[in-house]
Amino acid sequence: MTSLVVTGAQGRIGRLLELCKDELNFNVDSTDWTSRLGSPGSPVWDLTAAALPPVPQRAILLHLAAVLPGRGQSADLADNIGMAKAISHADRSLDFQHVLFLSTVAVYAPQSAPIMEDCTPNPQNDYGRTKLAAEQELVNSFGGKLTILRLANLVGADALLGESKTEVTLDPVDGQKNGPERSYIGPVTFVRVIGRLLNLLASGAQIPPVINVAQPKSLGMADLLRASARPWKFGPPRSGVVPKVEVDVALLAKIIDLPRANALDLVAELDGLKGKWP
Repeated sequence: MTSLVVTGAQGRIGRLLELCKDELNFNVDSTDWTSRLGSPGSPVWDLTAAALPPVPQRAILLHLAAVLPGRGQSADLADNIGMAKAISHADRSLDFQHVLFLSTVAVYAPQSAPIMEDCTPNPQNDYGRTKLAAEQELVNSFGGKLTILRLANLVGADALLGESKTEVTLDPVDGQKNGPERSYIGPVTFVRVIGRLLNLLASGAQIPPVINVAQPKSLGMADLLRASARPWKFGPPRSGVVPKVEVDVALLAKIIDLPRANALDLVAELDGLKGKWP
């Protein structure tokens, strides 16, 4: 019998996974969608408190709970490290079968070539630094039964298309008519990726310790804005703009078929969830 425990189930990504259960299609016997405040029929698990949730032992843990920059004045990014420590402490009683930790590509520094999983992390902001520290805490505690998922931009959960704005202002980049380029993944494709990884773990298969999560080929932000028909404009030139951040996803592509990123397809995935998510 294989059970799944999810942290942060009421967050944006947790709600996406629960909403798209059919696409997730994971082969486990039970799932506990835990969150800090709980929800009807789901356990409370406040990772900033000491109490453990009433969940099965030897479960696969999908750790989504996170503090994100700019999400409330009371948000403390250091809680990302504290929650990782709480997961490590909980393992003494719950003895997790495997831990999937949703981290971020913000642990890397930008570079001209696509960033591979074995590149030395060098976060450039506090969010990336706390997520990297959380990764290290979990590596020290779980070793071979941990997989770190370094997520790029999830369409609908990102600042570009995930927030309601009357008009988006993009930073111009010399020589790039579509503005800054980034790696993206569509919400439905993301759900399928998570489902595939969970099914592999439930079957007893081994998966890599670190996996970049995105679709192949970076996209210009203006391409996505045009595809979504959102009003936008270029702002004045600004120093410090990162022209391109692209992650290499060859490792993930060996595990699941990944369509190349296409602005129209990514926006279509998001539009298919309109009124339900984000």
